[in-house]
Amino acid sequence: MLASLIGAVTLAQLVPTGALPNTRPATAVHAVSDAEILGAINARDANLIEACTMARDKASSTEVRALAAQLLESHQESLTRGGELAKELQLSRELPADSAMARTQLESMDQLALLSGAAFDRTFVEYVRDAHEAEVAKVTRVAVPSARHPTIKAFVGGRLSALRAHLAMATTWLAEQGCHSTTAVELP
Repeated sequence: MLASLIGAVTLAQLVPTGALPNTRPATAVHAVSDAEILGAINARDANLIEACTMARDKASSTEVRALAAQLLESHQESLTRGGELAKELQLSRELPADSAMARTQLESMDQLALLSGAAFDRTFVEYVRDAHEAEVAKVTRVAVPSARHPTIKAFVGGRLSALRAHLAMATTWLAEQGCHSTTAVELP
């Protein structure tokens, strides 16, 4: 199964923008600042780091622990790079004023903390899928068209590729487990 996860990463890197299932086409939305883009990416990276840290230690499947470790490393790198960009560009990372992200994350972590075994593994990977599905949509619809500085545009583009790869890994694992439902929650 690990080989198929790696294959999914390769596939996700080759699939053109908007071609993955469950991604929404870009639609007109209000523009956000580069500081808000970095703030939202920072918060989502932190949320996924929290979940992946829990899963790395708590997952019953070696595949899910390996997935969590890989995602943990990727989101830590993104968090670090986002901080470096903010410092280089003298931006203060900001969350959108209407963000319910903290409350949603707390609820998700509380739910995961109560689970164990295969139920934990499935719920964690569903969380990863849903978070990445929503993030791909947000980045595609909001961050890509709104980014102003070329360095931010490049960072966002690189994140989009990684997010698609993560989404493909989670979707592949769930399909291999017979879990085909998609219940993506729109992240604020």
